[in-house]
Amino acid sequence: MSVRQQTERLIDWVAQTFGTLDILVNSVGVSDVRGVTKADPTDIEEVMRINFFGLVYCTLRALKEMLKRGRGCYSKRIIGRR
Repeated sequence: MSVRQQTERLIDWVAQTFGTLDILVNSVGVSDVRGVTKADPTDIEEVMRINFFGLVYCTLRALKEMLKRGRGCYSKRIIGRR
C-alpha cells in the first residue's frame, strides 16, 4: 500500500461499500531481512514507501472520511524485534 492512489481507492471503497468508516488500524509493514548494511538503497526506499508513506496515505484519507461524520477511531500497531 505504498501508492497514494491505491490507498485512497481502498478507503473510498470501504466507505462506499459499508456506508461508513469507523476504525482504521494501521498494521502493515515490511523489512529487509538482510539488514541495512547489506540492503540496496532501492530496497530501503521500497520499505520506506510501504512502512511510512503507506501508513501516512491511509491515515490522511481515513481521517478525512471520519471527520466528515465527526467521529472515528485510529490505531496503529508497532511490532518489533530486539
